[in-house]
Amino acid sequence: MGNDPELTQPEELLFRQILPGYIHDEVVSSQAFAVMPKDENKLSVDRSSLTTAKGAYDTFVANGCESDAVYGLTVGEFNAEKLKCYAQPETSNPAHSYADFSVKTRSGGNKTSKKLRRIASDRGCLYRP
Repeated sequence: MGNDPELTQPEELLFRQILPGYIHDEVVSSQAFAVMPKDENKLSVDRSSLTTAKGAYDTFVANGCESDAVYGLTVGEFNAEKLKCYAQPETSNPAHSYADFSVKTRSGGNKTSKKLRRIASDRGCLYRP
């Protein structure tokens, strides 16, 4: 999107932080894979080619955010839901990227979030402090 380079390796795993309150009885809420209005249709993730699940967690927390766990989805899994992924490195997080939800309607985005949650849950938690 814009000048952000598209991620094109379908097997690359992208790490998603699961915020406090989005895990109940070891079940992750689909809200953890949904964009909020403040997100500008960009679901933040971190690239496994540049960090580990623990490294992504450590960076997220070091930047003043809270996370209860790290789950992951591949670029190909996002692409299968018609979502393109883009690199958007930040000074404080060179691995930062995002999945572009701008092609989804609100109800379509909700359905997609539920599918992504199932896929990530099937893969399992990749890191939990």
